[in-house]
Amino acid sequence: MKVNLREILLLVLALVPVAQLYYLWSSIPDTIPVHYGIDGKADRFGGKETLLWLVPIVMLLFYGILAIAPLIDPKKRITYSQGGYYTIRLASMIFLCIIFVSYLLSLMGDWDFSRSVPLVIMGFIVVLGNYLPIIKPNYFIGVRTPWTLESEEVWTKTHRFSGRLWVAGGLFGFALQILWPTLPSLTSVGIIMVLAISSIAYSYNVYRAK
Repeated sequence: MKVNLREILLLVLALVPVAQLYYLWSSIPDTIPVHYGIDGKADRFGGKETLLWLVPIVMLLFYGILAIAPLIDPKKRITYSQGGYYTIRLASMIFLCIIFVSYLLSLMGDWDFSRSVPLVIMGFIVVLGNYLPIIKPNYFIGVRTPWTLESEEVWTKTHRFSGRLWVAGGLFGFALQILWPTLPSLTSVGIIMVLAISSIAYSYNVYRAK
């Protein structure tokens, strides 16, 4: 039986936070933050037992959804995106893995969770933007508006534009977080909204011009 090393890598990434959780379990405080506000500060707390089901379910469910997406894609074109879909799966699993690892480290007092999340998000946006131009039309990933799904030409032009825009926006946001450590977390939300709205507006303009 042929072993798919690429899938094994994704599963390993899904299990890293789970293994870390059980390794650190005895040292994790009984009361932990379970929700963070838009300002990056914890605003709700609960028992650490929540982590026993939350971490495994989120990681494995996310892996499963990304794995079956090509099988249920009506257009059957995700897997023909020149390796782009696997790279996005890999980047997504790394992103989620780092988020959970950072969160668990923050519970030990060894890491500033609210400081690391914007950096990870901006890095993910850069990776995503780099691969947007080679993603074929589908219903799961990309700039999925009524206009891009209606026309492959609109899809292609929109994703070429969005790819450059998201890379630039992600690098800009990452640099801001590095140069301005006290920057409010809300800034990252604003950057994401600007990128998303710009991509949607561009797809509409291309469709209207067409």
